[in-house]
Amino acid sequence: MWQDWLFLIGGGVLDLGFLPTLIGKQKPSQWTAAMFLVVLAAFGFGFLTLGLYLSTIAQWVGAIMWGATLFQSRQK
Repeated sequence: MWQDWLFLIGGGVLDLGFLPTLIGKQKPSQWTAAMFLVVLAAFGFGFLTLGLYLSTIAQWVGAIMWGATLFQSRQK
């Protein structure tokens, strides 16, 4: 399904764009990180129920990245 590839590529581009935030010293607020984590995980679950497995991976990778950012921001 072409939509699965579209969401995979789009999610991958967003994840790559987020890398500087993940490895940089400045972090977004904990609330921002927590909201993105929850929403991306929920989107991933929604894609999973639709059988869009590649899209699920892209969303969950983003959720993991935001979770890592949340963890990093709590270490301050």
